[in-house]
Amino acid sequence: MILTKLLSLTNTKVSAKDHERKRRAGEVVIDYELSITCSLPKRDAILKSKNNKQSLASVLSTFSVGENVIMETKDDGAFRHDEADVTMVSYVIQAANYGKNVIRVLNDDTDVFVLLVYWVYRAALQCKVQMERWNGTVLDINATCTELGPKSLQLLGMHALSGCDTTSYLYGKGKTRALNTLLSGNFPGLANAMGEIDITPADLMKAVNPFITALYNQVPGTSMESARFKLFTKKKSPKIMALPPTSANFLQHSLRAHLQVMLWKVADQQAPPRESANITHFGWEFQDGVPIPVVAAGDPGPQELVDVIKCQCRAEGKKCSTVSCSCHKEHLTCTSYCNCCGEEGCYNPYSKRVTTQEADQEIEEVDEQDYEDVEGVEDIEEPDEEDEDDFETEYYS
Repeated sequence: MILTKLLSLTNTKVSAKDHERKRRAGEVVIDYELSITCSLPKRDAILKSKNNKQSLASVLSTFSVGENVIMETKDDGAFRHDEADVTMVSYVIQAANYGKNVIRVLNDDTDVFVLLVYWVYRAALQCKVQMERWNGTVLDINATCTELGPKSLQLLGMHALSGCDTTSYLYGKGKTRALNTLLSGNFPGLANAMGEIDITPADLMKAVNPFITALYNQVPGTSMESARFKLFTKKKSPKIMALPPTSANFLQHSLRAHLQVMLWKVADQQAPPRESANITHFGWEFQDGVPIPVVAAGDPGPQELVDVIKCQCRAEGKKCSTVSCSCHKEHLTCTSYCNCCGEEGCYNPYSKRVTTQEADQEIEEVDEQDYEDVEGVEDIEEPDEEDEDDFETEYYS
């Protein structure tokens, strides 16, 4: 008789994922008091609130679903990972080591798919591993590993750098393009440097540079500033937000991706490494108790260009609140060069609010949630679900 474990997992600690949960939830989050007899709210209402997830976990832990099913929570489970995605894969590895022939994970998350591909290849699991999506589609993880081969080991780095639950998407660079870039070259740094505990920030930047420059069709070793200049001065220049990030901001992005890969790489361990505990070492800072991405200070370009890109908004009470503001229109933060000075009276949603004393500090706000493509590729407003579907099914359709 098959013994099935139904996992009810929540994370009570502060983690980098709290930033994404808050973004998904929006302004208003309703916390429900759940019980075994009440009707459940919609799925999104549960997933967007950590309190609701914890409440649901408590309810499920008291519910019997049959003698062949074991209900486990994080407190009585074998693993102590902060992320449920990692814990699920930990149980897959454990089940494979116990000699299970077929393991199927019910999940809709691309992060879990990427993790499964990486670990089935890295651990050389001999059992059949599948991922079933909520619509009933069954994805063959083993077939994907066979098709990707050693590239499976570079998949975590590619996925974290091009956008996952805790890292931002690079404007105009979707998953299909990132995957095609990965397949067209060799990027060993994504596998042997990203996620390694003892790597320095300087070595990390050297390791990820070849992939990022290839993603922007630049020569390996090209700096972010050189890439920005070359792309901006093309005959058909892209929108400003489609340029690569500055080196300072790309370092912060790479640190966040590095932290995420570090957590993914220890799915075969009982707990995350202690070096990952302080997320402020990895491109995060706290605002009102919630982690937010660090945005590096500094000029976003040559001074001559910065002097040109500035707004002249004067309307009291609504400065920079519409696209008539040149900075707002280009998804740029207002600065001390603007008429509004980027201070508290500025209503540009892309501006980082500063006090009068801090108004001389330049800040480039990288738009972290825009996925519009450029150079003839169809524009999109939200993350393209078909793009992720193609990414997950390309190798076994």
